[in-house]
Amino acid sequence: MLVESKHPELEMCIASALGGMVRELRFVDLAHYISYAQMEKTNCIRDVVISAAEFYFQPGFVRFEDVTKTSANWGEAAYVSLQVSLDCLVARNFVNIVLHEDHAEICLAYTDTDPNFNDTDQLEAICSREIDLNLLRKPLKKPIQVIHGPPIHC
Repeated sequence: MLVESKHPELEMCIASALGGMVRELRFVDLAHYISYAQMEKTNCIRDVVISAAEFYFQPGFVRFEDVTKTSANWGEAAYVSLQVSLDCLVARNFVNIVLHEDHAEICLAYTDTDPNFNDTDQLEAICSREIDLNLLRKPLKKPIQVIHGPPIHC
């Protein structure tokens, strides 16, 4: 069952901004991510994520959250899910990047804001502006598939 995102415009902005970084992440073989996750070597995954992020974002804006989920079962397509966060002034956006053999998916898992801040339209505008300010390279105009759904938990 697909769940409608609470911040669809923000999710599209994030997906567009992360597109280049995700393409960099896909250069690493899926089997490496799966083995790192299964051996609990999240520091290796963090290094790869930080290296991919530094091509596209200001240092420290994108963080790997040490949350992974993998699937490498017989008869099923393998994938790895990596959770990253984007630190904006008023919110921290947690995003699941799901890497498959032939494509990737980007899903805004949730947005952590100050409990007193409840203006959704202003939140999306501020976060979108922050993303644009921290983006070193403008994204390509290639469409990104956004999957709306529940957050992936380990």
